[in-house]
Amino acid sequence: HGDIQSYARAKARIWENQDEHDWAVIPLGDRLVAEITLSIKPQKVYVSLEECPRGGAGLEGGKLLLDLSGKREVLLPAAELPLPGRHNIANAISAAAACGVLQLSGREIAAGLRTFPGVEHRLELVGRNGRTWINDSKSTNVDSLRVALEAIPGPVWLIAGGRDKGAPYAPLEPLVRDRVERLLLIGEAARRIEEELGSAAAVCVCGTLEKAVQYAAQFAPPGVSVLLSPACASFDQFENYEQRGETYRRLVEENAGI
Repeated sequence: HGDIQSYARAKARIWENQDEHDWAVIPLGDRLVAEITLSIKPQKVYVSLEECPRGGAGLEGGKLLLDLSGKREVLLPAAELPLPGRHNIANAISAAAACGVLQLSGREIAAGLRTFPGVEHRLELVGRNGRTWINDSKSTNVDSLRVALEAIPGPVWLIAGGRDKGAPYAPLEPLVRDRVERLLLIGEAARRIEEELGSAAAVCVCGTLEKAVQYAAQFAPPGVSVLLSPACASFDQFENYEQRGETYRRLVEENAGI
C-alpha cells in the first residue's frame, strides 16, 4: 500500500457498494477513520472502547453497553468474554453494534458473545495440561505479536520466527521483557530476533516448530502459556500460516498429551 493513507483508502472501498439503507460500524476516536467515513452513504453506528456513544455500542465501567433507538442496556461484563485481549473487546463491541441494528435482543447478543470460541489460528486455545497452549499462527507481522502479548498476562514461552518481513523487532523489547520468560526461535528469522530481543528473555534457537514444541513440552513449568505467535511469514517452512497452525496443534497433541 505504500503508506497508511493508501491502506485506509483501500479498506474504505468496502463501503462503496452500500447505500442509505445499509449500515456501517464506525470506531470513534480515529482521525483518519473519521475523514474517510465523512461522506459514505450508509447509516452509521458508532463504537468505542472509551465510552458508549449514543446510537452505538461501547465499554464503560468494565461492561459492554448498547445504546440504540433511545434504549441503553448493559450486555455483559467484559471479563465474561471468552477471548483475551483489548482488541477482542473491540471486536465484541463492533459485533454487538451490528447485531443491534439487525434487531437482535440484548440477551441474544450477550449469549453469543459469551459462547463465541474465536477462530482458528488467532489466539486459539489448543488445550491445557498445567500449561496453556495457544495457537496464534495468523501472527505474521510484528504488530500482531504485540497484540498477542498484550492479551496474555504471562509468564509466556513464546515460539516466534519464520520468514522475516523486514520490520524491526526491537520495539517489542519492553513488552517481551515484561511478559516473556523464554523465547523459542524458529525459521529464517531466528538469529535476527535473537539479536534484537535476546536481552529481554532467555533464548533457545530451536530451528523448527517441532523442536520448539518438544522443548516446551519437556521443560516449560506449570502456569506458563506456550504461545505460537511467529511475527513472521510461514513460507520458509510451511505452505501458509494455516498449515503452520495445524502443525502446531498436532505437535501439541503428540508431545503434551492434550
